[in-house]
Amino acid sequence: MDASTHPTDWLARSAKVNPRTIALIENDRTRLTYAELDALADDSARRLVDAGFDQGDVDLVPVGEVDSRVIARLWGAWRVGVAPLVVDQNAPHLAELGGALRKMLE
Repeated sequence: MDASTHPTDWLARSAKVNPRTIALIENDRTRLTYAELDALADDSARRLVDAGFDQGDVDLVPVGEVDSRVIARLWGAWRVGVAPLVVDQNAPHLAELGGALRKMLE
């Protein structure tokens, strides 16, 4: 599979072909176009790289409810080859879970 057909490029291609088409409706109010969601994913990818994440790293993503920030973070992670691990932000001992996962992955 070449880079132009990689599944993680789907959002970028959709943003180029249909930039004004609604990609996501959040809480029945907020609507994001493919171009807006693509820009959020790019920003998320940039933040991960700036934070020192490398391809193959795992990003612990605490989630209370799924919203555009979570969707963008997942796409951003996939774009830079980081594996997002979604966990319930209300789970007890979330900090301990993150520490244990870091030790397991070292």
